[in-house]
Amino acid sequence: MPRDTLLDFFHDFAGLADEFLVHDDGFRARHFRYDEVARLARAFAARLSAAGIERDEKIILYGENRPEWIIALWGCLLQGVIAVPVDYRSSAEFVDRVDRIVRARAILAGDEVALPPSPRIWTLAGLSESGLVAAAPPVAIQKDQTAEIIFTSGATAEPKGVVITHRNILANIVPVEGEVNKYRKYARPFHPIRFLNLLPLSHMFGQAMATFIPPMLPGVVVFMRGFNPHEILRQIRTRRISVLVSVPQILEILREHLQQTFPELKQLRPAQIHWLRRWWRYRRVHRLFGWKFWCFIVGAAPLPPDLESFFSELGFLVIQGYGLTETAPIVTLNHPFHARRGTVGTPIAGVEVKIAEDGEILVRGENVTSGYYERPDETAKAFEDGWFHTGDIGERKEDGELVILGRKKEMIVTPEGLNVFPEDVETVLKQQKGVRDAAVVGTDRVHAVLILEPGADTDEIVRKANTRLADYQRVRSVSKWPYDEFPHTEGTGKLKRQEIARGTPPPPQHARLDLNVPLESLTSLERVERMVALGLDDSEISDAPQAGAEVAEDFPVWSRSLPARLARRIFLPGFLLPLARIFAHVRTEGLEHFDGVQPPVVFASNHQSYMDVPVILSALPARWRYRVAPAMRKEFFEQHFRGRSLTNSLNYYLAALFFNAFPIPQREPGALSTLRYMGELANDQWCVLIFPEGRMTRQGELAPFQPGVGMIASKLQVPVIPVRIEGLDRVLHQTWKMARMGRVRVAFGKPLHLTGGDYLALARQVEEAVRKL
Repeated sequence: MPRDTLLDFFHDFAGLADEFLVHDDGFRARHFRYDEVARLARAFAARLSAAGIERDEKIILYGENRPEWIIALWGCLLQGVIAVPVDYRSSAEFVDRVDRIVRARAILAGDEVALPPSPRIWTLAGLSESGLVAAAPPVAIQKDQTAEIIFTSGATAEPKGVVITHRNILANIVPVEGEVNKYRKYARPFHPIRFLNLLPLSHMFGQAMATFIPPMLPGVVVFMRGFNPHEILRQIRTRRISVLVSVPQILEILREHLQQTFPELKQLRPAQIHWLRRWWRYRRVHRLFGWKFWCFIVGAAPLPPDLESFFSELGFLVIQGYGLTETAPIVTLNHPFHARRGTVGTPIAGVEVKIAEDGEILVRGENVTSGYYERPDETAKAFEDGWFHTGDIGERKEDGELVILGRKKEMIVTPEGLNVFPEDVETVLKQQKGVRDAAVVGTDRVHAVLILEPGADTDEIVRKANTRLADYQRVRSVSKWPYDEFPHTEGTGKLKRQEIARGTPPPPQHARLDLNVPLESLTSLERVERMVALGLDDSEISDAPQAGAEVAEDFPVWSRSLPARLARRIFLPGFLLPLARIFAHVRTEGLEHFDGVQPPVVFASNHQSYMDVPVILSALPARWRYRVAPAMRKEFFEQHFRGRSLTNSLNYYLAALFFNAFPIPQREPGALSTLRYMGELANDQWCVLIFPEGRMTRQGELAPFQPGVGMIASKLQVPVIPVRIEGLDRVLHQTWKMARMGRVRVAFGKPLHLTGGDYLALARQVEEAVRKL
């Protein structure tokens, strides 16, 4: 059917109940259906209307990859409000410069950015909590309506905004839709196609592969934090990912990891055999990725031929294309079933490509931007006779496929696909005391070459300069130029960067900057958060690599199966709870606090006895009782986890079967895996029961609550219901072998909604709520 605007795609998927977006923040995964995204987008459009933000006004999207980013984009498109995406790794100063240029009405900020408080700053996270709102008045949208303005980044140069219209994006995705429709019936056995998208949504290619193309299938898009190979493979395997969308550097990271895991891959030699035979030859590698994974889609930077050859030889499909922000973004694309190694494919339908006399790639078509925002001079420079000058060098093969030979412009493309302009970094370096001159070179990392005054401290110079640069622009290595001046071209006086790069000796080890704080210097909860930020897992903690792996393997997923749930429905009311009630005569208080509350929640209780769990379960209403998963001390079953005790193993499996219990470590190794398992429980509407004191009472006293309860509540984003038990230590004290009859009081408090990163303070809130019961 004809596509007049992007909203035609929106209306096509707005009624689908299929899963669309998954966001794994390292602690808990959140899932959104297509119809939920549509509802929340309409709610955001109504919010824009209510705030008086009208068509052609601007909103800055400054946040990490998450479903709310896409919700915000569609909300803007519905209202004709122009989205201005900014990569979340950009500095606040850069955002401020963009803000002054576009005069944005509001800034939507993510969790991983820091901006000063202002009524104009809205949070992305809040967009997923929109309730029922009145629909916004309809807005007339045409093809030439500006959809986005995407700015080039720089520390000192004036940002340059690329104007992208509905027509530009449609010219990119409609041809792709035509190809998808040809093969839709063949793809049905493999549905749903799941994409793990590691490209930033502020990048046009990453945005297209998350926002516009998956709904054509329909497919599922997964976002995650970090670029650690262990975590990438875990996501691909456990979430049954079909396609990884990334920059080439991610493939390089994965290749190094595979070669460490399978040393024979270091001497991988291409073999002229059918891809099915290659797949079988390297089946252990495919088992690591999971049997559903089959394809890499690579963009934002050139793909080295050896990297493409490596993964192709393993039996994976590697697809690369070519494009720019100014082309919204696709110019050429390799066909998935007719991919040619070493090329970036042929131009998509409606796009013309030709090679200028100097080898520069020129592009013409409806996908090409009309120009740069309020920069007529820059627009005029970029176009000649209707052809857009890409700044890249290439050649066309006889069959029309394009090969990229290099970059005419001397920008550095980081592993994340972000562009760094050497002049911007040089300007900052030259302003540092002791620097006579500076040159910046590199391929995917920023390397600084300095000419210094006598006695200048190289490390101090680079550290001070890095404080003024965005993270992706920072100098990663540095060396000294052995001569009095750099080579320059005659007449123009421009730096000869290639000569500088060839003449630069390998940077000494001491000049490489370690920008990460060592994990060993952090508290245990800080280490868990840092591990998530770096994409690490428990198996990579230096002091106990084995423990994390054990925890991950022993989480009782089977205890949530239908047979296990049926067993609990029989044995809890039929035997275990009546047995507990013989000894513990329970008086329950506070059940009115459950009114209007739905699972999941976290029950946080003081710890009095080994009978705590059955007594709390007996006090709970039936609809809550069978949705509880108690956390038990992993150390209590230590011999089971070490494989040394049949009795401990039996106790562990019985606890998991009859109480849906799971292990939680009192010591640090395994904490991250446990928190992620709690996230899985919350996603499945299970309620975690924890005992934040970390030990049982001796004389009825309450011990201080550990900060872990604060982290659990904050990261899982679920309410905490405080629970107070009294008298159970006089029914079964921890030192006794046999229970006695006695009266017990179990009180439930009002749900607490905890947010923030001060976990000790959050734990104190829970502790005070329990003490008051």
